[in-house]
Amino acid sequence: ILDEFHHCGAPEWSKGVQWFIDGSPDAKLLGFSATPIRFSDDGRNMANEIFEGNIASSMELEEAWLRGILPIPKYVIALYDAPKELGELKVSIEKVKDKKKYSKFTRKYEELRRSLQDAEGVDTAIAKHLKKSDAKIIVFCPNNEKLQEFMSLSHTWFHGVNDDIHTYKTTSADPNGSEDFQMFKDDDSDALKVLYCINQLNEAVHISGIDVIVMVRPTKSPVIFHQQLGRALSSGGNGTPLVFDLCNNFGSLGGITGMQERLERAYGELSECDEKPVHDPKEFEVIDEIKDPRELVAELREALNPKMSIDDKIAFLEEIAAQNGGRL
Repeated sequence: ILDEFHHCGAPEWSKGVQWFIDGSPDAKLLGFSATPIRFSDDGRNMANEIFEGNIASSMELEEAWLRGILPIPKYVIALYDAPKELGELKVSIEKVKDKKKYSKFTRKYEELRRSLQDAEGVDTAIAKHLKKSDAKIIVFCPNNEKLQEFMSLSHTWFHGVNDDIHTYKTTSADPNGSEDFQMFKDDDSDALKVLYCINQLNEAVHISGIDVIVMVRPTKSPVIFHQQLGRALSSGGNGTPLVFDLCNNFGSLGGITGMQERLERAYGELSECDEKPVHDPKEFEVIDEIKDPRELVAELREALNPKMSIDDKIAFLEEIAAQNGGRL
């Protein structure tokens, strides 16, 4: 049995797995994985490589939601690091030499700054959407430095839900991490329980009773995104899990459009097979608290770093060649 068989494509793991397979040519192989695709490895499909494409059963997350196997979460997009975003854009604008462009970018920057000032902060967004005062929360952090920073913000972020907050952390470098983790799981008090982690809980660790996850670890990996999302989804779980995406992972991965399209497709396929889904795609609620400023950021970044068209690239190469006697 190959559990999480997408890992079998890793350089060292693959050698060990292949050794077992070669040593047992008559053995029947059974594999399980949330996804057979190795996104960071040129999109290799391990179901094809190991099992020659023989897939006994496959169900996307969206189908599991529609069937009622997993609860459909409420997804809230907010932003925790607006000052950093503004600072980076300000530095880029200051480098613009063209006066007209500089004036245009400065006006757009001021529009963005005002928009971010008007946008709700993390504490307001959390208090607005989280109504369970004794909830269990997991905060996914990018590194230990950020973990310490976010732990120090616990009261700032969560005081609108409950002033009594129990904080825990678990990291591979922390000798007390496993003890803290167990205390978090055992904590059944009326306090708000918040566990800060880096990547220990991404995969293969399931904790019952998680009400909320907070994403502050930016990622371009669909696997990591879904692993973190999965910590709030339990089969047979009651209620609606709550997700706070504070680093726009959903947007950067094309999540809103892609997930809604998969929901609609799965709903259509089930209906065509005369199956009546338990849930409707419209039940997946995405609340974008920073839509306007986020679109302004994207617009300003695109203006500051425009993509060259094919014609522009050809003209650029021709100019380089002309300057170098016909050579690139």
